[in-house]
Amino acid sequence: MMVLVGVIAGLLGAAWGGHVQQEVAEGSSVTLPCLSTADGEHQFQFWMLDDDSIVGPDNPGDRKKYTYEVLSGNLSIRAVNVDDSGHYRCVAKGWKSPIFNIEQVELVVHKDWEEVWADDTGVNILRGVLALTALCVCGGVACVLLRMRRHNYLKSEDLSDEEDELQQNEGTSSPQRRASNVEINVLETDLPRTLNSMYRSN
Repeated sequence: MMVLVGVIAGLLGAAWGGHVQQEVAEGSSVTLPCLSTADGEHQFQFWMLDDDSIVGPDNPGDRKKYTYEVLSGNLSIRAVNVDDSGHYRCVAKGWKSPIFNIEQVELVVHKDWEEVWADDTGVNILRGVLALTALCVCGGVACVLLRMRRHNYLKSEDLSDEEDELQQNEGTSSPQRRASNVEINVLETDLPRTLNSMYRSN
């Protein structure tokens, strides 16, 4: 009867008291400390798992998955998965009294983030929105660059057309100028001769 009262008192203390939380990734191994034996006045008895199963000297449980240290009471769990998440209570009995000390450790197992993201609808919607936004931004930048390139190309075409017109004008005007210069020279040289011949004839 005293043992039962001690266990109930210890469970109430564990429920109302603080606890330690350990976070691990799925598939890894973890060791949970037995805080009930930390004061040196209590001896490890067993672990109460979240599904109310017992792991201890009288109930070894799954030995491939759970191992514990007899003196410290630390519990090692191999290849944890999400189902292993929960509260683990270490039960220890006083050396000099039948009072039980029970401290709990919360185990939080995280899934692989790639698997979580692959199965999460909200994350997939966010991925789609981000991909669509990136495509829109890239398309807008490409349109602006093409428009700028076309504008610069048209400007260069206009300049080249103007240069061609100038060259053509210079090419057509230069023979006319040369012809007029020739005519002036002819007039300057032939005019005196013509006048002299007219004078002599008179």
